[in-house]
Amino acid sequence: MFFMQCPSFLAYQRDMQRRKGCNNAQSLFGVAHIPSDPQIRNLLDPIAPLHLREPFWTILERLMEDESVAAGFDFEGGWLCSLDGTQYFNSSTLHCPNCTVTQRDETSTMLTWG
Repeated sequence: MFFMQCPSFLAYQRDMQRRKGCNNAQSLFGVAHIPSDPQIRNLLDPIAPLHLREPFWTILERLMEDESVAAGFDFEGGWLCSLDGTQYFNSSTLHCPNCTVTQRDETSTMLTWG
């Protein structure tokens, strides 16, 4: 589980690499070169989410076989799960000058808080 003050995992890793000469992506996951944001989009955008569902559950099942990992998911009888709230808390009518605006086709959607 990661908690960072930076909203972007990759941006945080790049900054850590610049400041300390190493980063978590390299030491924890063996990532030799941190990809750019456009490269991540180039790789992932063509993949339909449907194709990621089965591998997700397979990987989760393998992780849960390790009791110490499984304990990290358990919270009062439920599971902890990180979600990107921008897909769940947005509005096409409520907004302020500081809102993040997403433009899809001809529709603008504002990220809302609260």
